[in-house]
Amino acid sequence: MTEEVINGVSNDSSGNAVISQINDDDPINLRNGSSSYYIAQTFDGGGYTITAIEIKLLKTGSPKGYVWVELWNTDGTYPTTLISGAISTKIKATDISGTATQYKFYLPKGISLSNGTRYAVVVNCNYPIDASNYITVRANSPAGLTPGQAYTGTSVLVWTGVGNDDLWIKMYQGTLIPIVLTQVNQAPVNAKLPVKGWINFNGTGTITFPGSARDFYNVSGLTDNGTGDYTISWDIDFANDDYAVVATCTGDTMDCDLYSEAGQTTGSVRVRTWYVGSLYDIQVICVIAIGEQ
Repeated sequence: MTEEVINGVSNDSSGNAVISQINDDDPINLRNGSSSYYIAQTFDGGGYTITAIEIKLLKTGSPKGYVWVELWNTDGTYPTTLISGAISTKIKATDISGTATQYKFYLPKGISLSNGTRYAVVVNCNYPIDASNYITVRANSPAGLTPGQAYTGTSVLVWTGVGNDDLWIKMYQGTLIPIVLTQVNQAPVNAKLPVKGWINFNGTGTITFPGSARDFYNVSGLTDNGTGDYTISWDIDFANDDYAVVATCTGDTMDCDLYSEAGQTTGSVRVRTWYVGSLYDIQVICVIAIGEQ
């Protein structure tokens, strides 16, 4: 268990949830099929400034990647668009327990919500659709959050209500103060940390994501462009394409470089690996990126 002090992350000083539904008798699986690419819970904003969101999760198999929550606008019924800045801290999927456990996600700033307006908490992740390796969000039927409804959504935002269910959920409001996070490998999105994205991956054989990645942070994709040629896609884009990138690989006679012909954008970077003067697939490749998001 590691501890990290994160300045400027907000917490509810009273420890009391301002919006909650804590009954639990139903599972809703996240990304174990195309119809559950997202899981959402709608609710009335109540005039609160939300700073943290707690949900109950468990994992099946060994999903890779990260899970987090977001706050979205709705059209009065269904989630439509992400609220600016409303992406929480992330937790590694491998660190989610195999039994139902409460996890608290912190927003980088308080998100002010209007009373009488319906919003949505959207549970998101960056592991692929996999019927054997996925995260389950716990819920309850009959619903206990009024007004509100639990939904599953496809990648193109086609939403389907989950019976009469609401998620197990707590939402907190509070002031922007330093807090101590004790969740393993939880780090804030867009906080002032030096490294904003990194990956250690195997560049040989058939390249898949996250299958070829040994570990990563803020990465959403890995593309094989040919021998010794890879594109890393960032989950959260950088503010501009002037961020710093370092790439390394194993071996005394091996080398890595950055693809210079428009190979670095706000959303991705292209890396090439060489052996004795020729492009070559290398087993251990590491890339880190530093810059403003």
